[in-house]
Amino acid sequence: MTRLVLLFLASFLYGAIPFSYLFGRWVFHTDIRTLGSRNPGATNLYRVLGPKAGIPGFFLDMTRGLFPVLAGRLISSNPLVWLGAGVLAILGNVFTPFLKFQGGKGVTATLGAFAALTPVPALGALLVWIVCFALTRYVSLSSVLAAFVFPFGVWAWGRLAGSPSLGIFITSVIVSLVIIFRHLSNLRRLLAGEEKKLDLKGGARL
Repeated sequence: MTRLVLLFLASFLYGAIPFSYLFGRWVFHTDIRTLGSRNPGATNLYRVLGPKAGIPGFFLDMTRGLFPVLAGRLISSNPLVWLGAGVLAILGNVFTPFLKFQGGKGVTATLGAFAALTPVPALGALLVWIVCFALTRYVSLSSVLAAFVFPFGVWAWGRLAGSPSLGIFITSVIVSLVIIFRHLSNLRRLLAGEEKKLDLKGGARL
């Protein structure tokens, strides 16, 4: 029981570490919360400082969901424990106490967590994101579309594999709704024609 409590606490705290913000602050001496979209996540890091910062920031942020789930798998054979560790890591990402509970939008941490929980649907959602981004250059639209299709992928893969997990499916629905909700302001800007596309060179549209 003590190990589970420590795992869940560590999962939340690790998920809450704002790697992209810290990477920009410590390596490039830039507070990305004052530039671009003012979000502490990897997309804004890329927007402000370019791929040299944004790409490492993306992978660091992805570990916020990946490592807690892997840790859960090491100490328990119960998939619900792995799922709990992943969910708490995602919540830490979105509501980080290290930045006054103003965290990221949960996309990269969710990708990391579900890459360890159910890798095929996670890869499918990533491919949807890549295709949408390649066509539009809108990170927000790509994230919302990937989040929308992700639960369908989880359910379809579970049925195909012959062992659908109701817990993972319900969690995928909830997490996807959280991601979409976190992007409502972006969607409003998209409808108004005010959302900014991501310049792949980065650092050009602050």
